Amino acid sequence: MRMTFTSNHDENSWSGSEFTRFGDALEPMTALTFLLPNALPLIYTGQEVGYDHSFEFFDRDPIPEYKPNSYTEFYRKLINLKHSQKALQAGERGARVIEIENNAKDCMMTFVREVDGSRVVAIFNLSPYTIHADFRTGIYAGKYYDALSGERVVLDDHVERDIAPWQYQILVK
Repeated sequence: MRMTFTSNHDENSWSGSEFTRFGDALEPMTALTFLLPNALPLIYTGQEVGYDHSFEFFDRDPIPEYKPNSYTEFYRKLINLKHSQKALQAGERGARVIEIENNAKDCMMTFVREVDGSRVVAIFNLSPYTIHADFRTGIYAGKYYDALSGERVVLDDHVERDIAPWQYQILVK
C-alpha cells in the first residue's frame, strides 16, 4: 500500500512544514490524501493540531501544546469519511477513480469513486485562480451530503459555476 501525505519526517525537517510548502493549497491537498485509490493517508506528528513547525531531524523536538482545534476537527472528518465510505477503502476493496471530464483539466480534478452503494464525488480546484467550471455529471447527478459540512447538496447534471482558488467539495451518497 502506498502512503499519501502532505508531510513526513524528512519533508518536515529538510523542506519545512506543510504550511510553508503548500500555503493555501494545504487543505485541498490534505483532503486528496484521503480520497486517492490504493493508498493510505499518513498523518504526521502535529498535523492533527495544526502545528506549524519544522522539527529538528536528529534531536527530540516536542510539541509544546496539544489541544484539539479546527485542524483536529478537519482530520476527524476526513478519517470518518475514509472509514465510513466503502468506496474509499484501501487496496482492492475500494473503488477505482472514474474521471468526470471537465473544461479545466490542467487545474481541476473532478472524479467519482463508487462501489457497493457507496459513492464519493470529488470536485477540486487545484490552482490559485478562480475557474469557471463546466462539466456534466451524467449518472452521478443527484442528492448528496457534503462530507465536511454535512449539508445536503444537489449535484446537477450540468455544472457550470465559478470555483474559487483551492476550493473543493467532497460529496457522499
